[in-house]
Amino acid sequence: MISELKSKMLELLKGDEEFRYAVAGLLGLEETLKDIRILQEQVASLQRQVVSLQEQVVEHSKVLREHSTRIDKLVLAVQGLEARWGILAEESFRSGMRRLVEEHFGGRVERWVYRDEEGYVFGHPSVVEVDLVAKDEEHILVEVQCL
Repeated sequence: MISELKSKMLELLKGDEEFRYAVAGLLGLEETLKDIRILQEQVASLQRQVVSLQEQVVEHSKVLREHSTRIDKLVLAVQGLEARWGILAEESFRSGMRRLVEEHFGGRVERWVYRDEEGYVFGHPSVVEVDLVAKDEEHILVEVQCL
């Protein structure tokens, strides 16, 4: 009896369009199809947005690379200026102090470099460089650092 009923249902679904739509309506097929269409539209919209975002990421990546290159060049330029200014400032100070000490105080100014094997100055063996040594009965050591 159940197998006969199944056969009759299948026959009606195949041959009777009105019956087929009635069964589909009862099963909620129309609402399901509407929901699927809505989801398909949302997916298509999201895919368009993803493409737009990918294009923006590519553009931003180019800009970041350009900025990184410019920043690297700027850093090198600043380091070069810093190194040059530091050396020039140190030499200028040394020269000015030399004139002051030699002309007005009768001392002698020279550069002094010493290898501190015992690590007395920095706590470990190292080269100690004193930028200014004034000798005139008294020794004055001055370390010049330009930051």
